[in-house]
Amino acid sequence: MSRCVLGVGMLSVPQRIRQRKALLERLGLKEEIVSIDSKFMGHVKNWWAAADIACSHAIVSKQSPTHALIIEDDAIVADDFIKTVELLINLYPSRVLSFFTRSKAVLGLAEGTIVRVTDDVPTDLAVVYPVPYLKELRAKYLEHEQDFERSKRRWGYGADEMRLELEPDKIVWATVPSIVEHGGAISSTLGHYYPSNIARRYIGNNISALSIDWKANS
Repeated sequence: MSRCVLGVGMLSVPQRIRQRKALLERLGLKEEIVSIDSKFMGHVKNWWAAADIACSHAIVSKQSPTHALIIEDDAIVADDFIKTVELLINLYPSRVLSFFTRSKAVLGLAEGTIVRVTDDVPTDLAVVYPVPYLKELRAKYLEHEQDFERSKRRWGYGADEMRLELEPDKIVWATVPSIVEHGGAISSTLGHYYPSNIARRYIGNNISALSIDWKANS
C-alpha cells in the first residue's frame, strides 16, 4: 500500500506576523503555504484558500497530497507535530482527524485513543482531511456559497460550523490527548476572545507527540 502524502495550508490574518513566522519555523514550513486574509473576507473564505493550498502543496515530495492539514496561525504544537500527523494519516487514512478538542469525551481515555467527537464543534485550529472529502465538501459549499457570505453570518462564524452545516452527519475523530493547543484565546484568527477555548487535555509544548503509541487503543 502506498503511503499517504501530506499537504499543509495555514490561514492567517495580517496583524499576526510574529505568531505566523514562529509557527512556520517550528513546523519547518515556508510562507508559501499561508493564506493571509488581507482583504478581510472572513474565516470561511480564508479557510477555503488555505484548503486549496493544502490540497496542492505536498510538504516532502512532488506528489499530489492525499491529505490536507489546515492549521491556524495561533496554534501551539507539540514536538514532532508534522511527523505525528503523517503517522496518523497512514494509520487512519479515511478519517477526518482533529488534533485539538474541548470535548469531555476525552476524559478518562487512555493516551493513544482516537475518539469520535460528538459533544464539541471540532475547531479549525488543526484538522487533517482526506483530499477527496474536501473536494466533495467544496462542491456542496459552492452550491450554497452565497449563504456563507460574512455579512449573513454572526460575528465569529467559522469553517467548522460551515462543515457541520453542510454535512451534519460527518464523523470527526480527535486525538487523545490533543497535540495542539490554542495559543491564547485572545489571539484567535476569528478575532474574538474565548477564555475557555483551550484543549480539554493537551500533551504539552515540549513533549513529542511521537512518544504516544497511537495504535494502542484505537
